[in-house]
Amino acid sequence: MGKNVNEQGSEIDMPYSIRRATETDHAYIETLLLLKQADIGYPRCDSLKEYLAELALYESELGDCTFVVLKNKTPIGIAGMLHCAADEEGYLWGPIFGEEESEKAVDCCVKEIIKKYTGRCNAFSTVISKQNLLLRNHFGHSAWLLKKSYLEMQYTMTGREGNIKPSAVRLGNDGDLKKRIVQFQKSEFAWQGAQAEELLSKGGYQFIYKKGEAGDVIAALCFVKVEGTDFARLEYIAVQSAYRKQGIAKALLESMLYNVAKDKEVKRIFLSVDVGSNAVSVYRQAGFEETLQADMYEMALKF
Repeated sequence: MGKNVNEQGSEIDMPYSIRRATETDHAYIETLLLLKQADIGYPRCDSLKEYLAELALYESELGDCTFVVLKNKTPIGIAGMLHCAADEEGYLWGPIFGEEESEKAVDCCVKEIIKKYTGRCNAFSTVISKQNLLLRNHFGHSAWLLKKSYLEMQYTMTGREGNIKPSAVRLGNDGDLKKRIVQFQKSEFAWQGAQAEELLSKGGYQFIYKKGEAGDVIAALCFVKVEGTDFARLEYIAVQSAYRKQGIAKALLESMLYNVAKDKEVKRIFLSVDVGSNAVSVYRQAGFEETLQADMYEMALKF
């Protein structure tokens, strides 16, 4: 995986390597996710079942994007890369280790995974939990740049269903709406081409919207029920600047909660929001609670 120099000045093989995960690694991955899930900024998975469900959203399977980290050929950790064919950016998660490891282990693992995706991706991002000092030290002193800090928040459905009332804002997925949502995403997020249409082409993603007088979408919310799990995730909520501070975001949230509450399998809803954003108070008022603070790092490849 790399070379080091011993005291005599000769090159020796580094002890670290990676290999793609297989079905025989299921128990090992399950154990690490259960013990170390708080060390992962995203994806936040408590079990192998939840992780596989996340992979399905990326139209991927375990062996496509999950790696076992080895030290002298013995498994010591896991890591992965989430990537959709339409995207130029890959999302790196981990590595996480069963026991305390060195930054050298992190460095070797990350470099090898990046090599495997060079050509398919020209940029990468990763989210590191504030409590994961090993990864924070590594990414904070490398070619990766700190992009932003954010909060993960969670809404617990159990016991609250009776308090959730329908909103005047409705759920919609018709063809005309999809065209309007694409235009809204392009204008609000500067998304282009396939990126603006990606969420609409994937199964499971649902949209709640509000139209303006001209019939255009002035506010929208996107969420997904992650199949095979007991949670849903709020992907985004956005309101055009001219219509903010009118209670529209609150109405969108209420409509999402009302629709999600119909699915008795959903026990939790997760979201991520930038630290310091005005939206934090909106989410708190709606009943969301902070569960994690994390940093996002990015790296672009130079050709």
